[in-house]
Amino acid sequence: MLALCGFRANPASSLHSLVKGQHVRWTFFLTHWPYTHTPLERSNSIRLAEILPGRSNDSLQLQIHHTTLQNAPAYEALSYEWAGNTGLRPVKCGSQEFHLSSNLRAALRRLRYTNRRRLVWVDAICIDQSNRQERSHQVSLMRDIYRNAQRALIWIGEEKEHTGAAFGLIPALAEKWVAQGSQEDITPTIQTEQPSEPHANQLLDPSSKTLWGSIMDVFTRPYFKRTWIIQEIIVSREATVICGGYEVDWTSFHRAANHIVQEEFRTTREPQPATLFLIALIRRIERRFEKGDLRLRTLLRHFRPSKALDPRDKVFALLGLMCGNCSSSNNPNPSPRPRTIKADYSKAIEHVYRDTAAYIITEEQHLKLLTNEYPPNARVLQNMPSWVPDWSANSKPLHPLIRQSDRLSTLIKGDIHCTDTSLFVNGNIFDTISYASEVIAASNEHFILRNLINMMKARTASSHYTTTKQSHNEALCRTLIANNANLRPALDEAERYFFYLLRDRMTTVHIPIIQQEFFNDLDHLLRPDVTEKKEPYLRELRRTLYNRAFFTTKKGYMGIGPKGKTRVKVGDTVAVLGGGFTPFVLREVDGGGDGGKGCYTLVGETYIHGMMEGEFLEEGQEMEYERIEIR
Repeated sequence: MLALCGFRANPASSLHSLVKGQHVRWTFFLTHWPYTHTPLERSNSIRLAEILPGRSNDSLQLQIHHTTLQNAPAYEALSYEWAGNTGLRPVKCGSQEFHLSSNLRAALRRLRYTNRRRLVWVDAICIDQSNRQERSHQVSLMRDIYRNAQRALIWIGEEKEHTGAAFGLIPALAEKWVAQGSQEDITPTIQTEQPSEPHANQLLDPSSKTLWGSIMDVFTRPYFKRTWIIQEIIVSREATVICGGYEVDWTSFHRAANHIVQEEFRTTREPQPATLFLIALIRRIERRFEKGDLRLRTLLRHFRPSKALDPRDKVFALLGLMCGNCSSSNNPNPSPRPRTIKADYSKAIEHVYRDTAAYIITEEQHLKLLTNEYPPNARVLQNMPSWVPDWSANSKPLHPLIRQSDRLSTLIKGDIHCTDTSLFVNGNIFDTISYASEVIAASNEHFILRNLINMMKARTASSHYTTTKQSHNEALCRTLIANNANLRPALDEAERYFFYLLRDRMTTVHIPIIQQEFFNDLDHLLRPDVTEKKEPYLRELRRTLYNRAFFTTKKGYMGIGPKGKTRVKVGDTVAVLGGGFTPFVLREVDGGGDGGKGCYTLVGETYIHGMMEGEFLEEGQEMEYERIEIR
């Protein structure tokens, strides 16, 4: 949060800019000198902004006060999105001025009382952004700042023409969600002036375009795409969503979002925007926060699509959610559990990510962080060890290759530790890639499938696939979709398409979409009448296989490599690593250390048919291993 990227003077405009990372917020100073903060005196000191009373046409005026977390008067914490650098104007603060964006000024004007002051904590005003040390320290207090506030004020922007209708509908939608068995842990208090039941049902009528458009506008504001809002909402005692002159409590807001998501499966409407699912997810994460069982890896995975201008905030914004016991019923001001990662804006982005990956892997002593992750060659940041994910890349979710069983991760004790450059782990160099296709895309799909089908025809008809009793045709078909389907005989096309849709929505493995007789004749996959229609198997194949390469190994296994810009290569090695939930493709490089025999870079996770559940081992057999260094 609030990461300084440096000043840059423009002689023509005397513009000094200061970049900070919360919610893509930018602070620009239009005078020669920015606001000068009085230094904070103690480690628990904070500033509060007093919004002086005034009427709608009065100039906005502020005062800044110093206090401590323990002795602070009653205040509220503003959670907002900067909305770029538009409409910057001076706002009087004591004898000085802040230059604030139009979005923040609009929020402060809406919050201003006419006859009394209002105390709020606002990051852009209450933190000295030019002081890296202060900024890093204040970020470490963020959880407590929002936790100690009376409530969080979630400002999503000014209202539009039909915003009032949307806010009037939200309490009724929330009530319907609870009434239908939402598994909520607290019985809601629904406002008495809620719309009637028929009015709530109007939203689910696809013909109500105006009402639908207004509710979607409210739930898809840019505010919800920002990383920092996750912590700000979750740690708050209570929160209110404000849009212009309308407001509703956060509990009703997220319940309404859950109801809309649920109704997606009952209507013919198009899939809902991702922000609806994010709002629903925040509440589920909030319950886990209250139980104190959140892990940083989990948070990074769930909120990977959320955005931050400063890529370090992809990590820093989530640190306050890592706690030992965050249940407000037992302890209103819990302390974070001991950790080795702290917000430090003096560190380079690559170093923050490296330290984060090392912390997660060594703490958990497994490699789940590297599963369902884009490979090194798909990164934006390149100057990092190959085992460090690039969280700055807001990549689309990957098709999971991990299995239901975790047996593969238990075959070898990893004994994992990391240095600044290397990850050391016990592992077995199991096999070598002997053939690799081009990366598969729509343009070459037909050509590559034809080659693979011909390859299967050349196999001895009486032989079976390595480690299984399946035919080579069946092994190929299962490999191409990472075995995420079951056999089911003689389903008609409509049934198979239904199961595909269910698989697509629920991301549940083993939905039956393959007919057993399919394996007898793979050539039908190449027929134009099959490839051009919504054939479930081909759709699953494309979802799984596109941007991956198919490969075979010297021991006769078939597999698909990691998604990325480059493919696996002949000569790459397949390894079983201690604590790894999938096999990994490694590429040998010069060097090595720590007593290890080899040094490798990580190409990525892989699906290999007949290996995912440890089927290649005989009962009671143990794997030999060596110390492997991955750079």
